[in-house]
Parts: sequence; structure tokens; C-alpha cells
Amino acid sequence: MIKQLSPIAFAIALASSGAWADNNIATSDQMGDNNNATIDQMNVFDSTATVLQDGSGNGAAIVQGDSLAPMTATIETLGTDNRAAITQNDSWFAEASIFQDGTTNNGQITQVMVSDGSTASINQELADDNMASIDQNQAAVSTASIDQFNALSNAAEIQQQATFGSDATISQTNTLLDQAFIFQTGDLHQASIVQDDSWVASANISQEGGLHTAAINQTAISDGSVADIAQAGFMNTASIDQDASVASEAVVSQDGEMLMATISQGAGDGNMATVMQTGGMNQATIDQPGSQNMADIDQSAEFNTADIVQTGDNGIATIVQTGFGMADNTNLATIQQSGMNDMATITQSGGAGNYTAITQN
Repeated sequence: MIKQLSPIAFAIALASSGAWADNNIATSDQMGDNNNATIDQMNVFDSTATVLQDGSGNGAAIVQGDSLAPMTATIETLGTDNRAAITQNDSWFAEASIFQDGTTNNGQITQVMVSDGSTASINQELADDNMASIDQNQAAVSTASIDQFNALSNAAEIQQQATFGSDATISQTNTLLDQAFIFQTGDLHQASIVQDDSWVASANISQEGGLHTAAINQTAISDGSVADIAQAGFMNTASIDQDASVASEAVVSQDGEMLMATISQGAGDGNMATVMQTGGMNQATIDQPGSQNMADIDQSAEFNTADIVQTGDNGIATIVQTGFGMADNTNLATIQQSGMNDMATITQSGGAGNYTAITQN
């Protein structure tokens, strides 16, 4: 994106600020002992930087540079030995905020390279030893937020690069040693990760292309669970829900157009689910309320639908669809397993209108 001012407007800007900086506000308010704060505003107009520190041994830094339009940065720290930093450069109307209440937390936000209209926030409340990072690089009109509440030693990171109008959120509550990561490039993505009362859980979302939606929820003692979503192409949707599912794994990989995938792992433990999708207009659903089950769906071509439900234990289910269905004549495959140690496989290839249903009790 190239920003241009008319010669008259540019001349007025220069005349009103001999050092190309004017009408900026910098505020630092410190209460406590041994706190450190630095604010640098260079070649900026109408920008605001605020640091509030109440505690001891806290460090904060705000750097704002090279912008002819306002930027806003706020750091508020309560507690001991917390660290926070915000960097804003050439990002008109960008807003960033960090709030910390606890001990030895680390928060960092970067908004650079024409991240105009971007918004970023980090909230670390009643949290200790946490790390959170947001990087918005050429991320115009994008939003990113990380919330860590009553959490210990979590690590959350959001990267938005060369994107427009994308949103990303990570929420970690009542968790221990969890990790979460979101990467977005392309336009108009939506991504969210929620980790609540699920210790040592791991979640990752990667989005490339345009108009993708992805969500991962790890809740209610889904300790040790792993979830991963990778999306490329256009307008794909994926969700993973792990609810009270200990030591389970779920993976979704999508590369195509208008693909849909849903994985639900609840109540049972030690489940594994994988959805691999290419092509277009394919739909896949895996539901695992049981324990120690394995489910795999592999779809290519177009207009294929696959469903696996495993309410029993130690089941193995596989669906492979490589055929070209039609909008009004899709290929359909379903597997339902409610017994013990069941195994089922469905393979569909060729044209449209194929149907297979397997039920194992």
C-alpha cells in the first residue's frame, strides 16, 4: 500500500513540525520501586503513548515511528518483574495495548510496515511467567488479541503478515504450560483458540489464501491434548473441539476451495482423528465420544461427504473419497462404531452418487 499526500498537505506537515513530529502525547506514571519505562516518538504526528506501572522491578518500552497519522500505545503493569514492549512504525491509526497483573510476565506487540487500522491487545491477569507476542506486519485493518487469565507459564503467539481484514484471538484460562500459535497471511481470515482448564495442551492454526475460518477449543480437563489446523486455498472452514478429552490428537489439513471439516472429541481419552482435504466442496465430520479410537478421512476431487462416529472404544475407521460428485448428487460415506475393537474402511472413487453406510455395534 502506497500512501501519498498532496504537495500542499505535505508542505503544511513539514512547516508545522521542524523535525517531522508534532502534537504527540507521552505519559509515564510510576508507583512502587525500581520500575523502568522508556517512550520514543520519532517522526510521528498526533500519536499517544502511555505507561502505567504499579509494583516493583517492572520494565516497559514504547517505540513509535514514521507515521503521518495517529498511533496509540498503552502499557499498564501491576505486580513484580513484568516486561512489556510495543513497537509501532508506519501504521496509521494503529492501536496496541498490554495489561499485566502478576509476576514475571512478558508481553510484546509489533505493528509495522503499513499495518494501518490494526488493533492488538495482550491481557495477562492473575498470571505468572507467561509469554505473549503479537506481530502485525503489513496487516491492515486486522485484529489480534491474547488473554491469559489465572494461567502459569503459557506461551501464546499471533503472527499476521501480508494480510487484510483478518482476526485472531487466543484465550488461555486456568491453564498450565499450554502453548497456542496462530499464523495468518492472505485476506479476511478468522481464527480462534480457546484453552480452558486443560493443562499442557497444544494448539496451532495456520491460514494462507483468503476467507478461511478456523477454531480450536480445548476445555474441561483436556490435559495433554494436541490440535492442529492448516488451511490453504479459499473459503475453507475447520473446527476442532476437545472437551474433557485427555491425551487426544486432532489434525485438519485443507488445501482447496469451500472445504468443511469438523472434529469433536469429548469425554473419551486417547483418541486420534485426522481429516485431509483437497479439491472443492468436500465435507468431513468426525465425532469421538469413546476412548482410544482412531479415525481418518481423506478427501480429494469435489462434492464428497464423509461422517465417522465412534461411541465405543478401540475402534478404527477410515474413509477415502477421490471421486467427482455433483452438487445435486454427492458421494456419501458414513461409519458408526459403538462396540469394542471394531474396524471399518470405505473407499469411493470415480463419479457421483455413491453411497456406503457401515454400522458396527
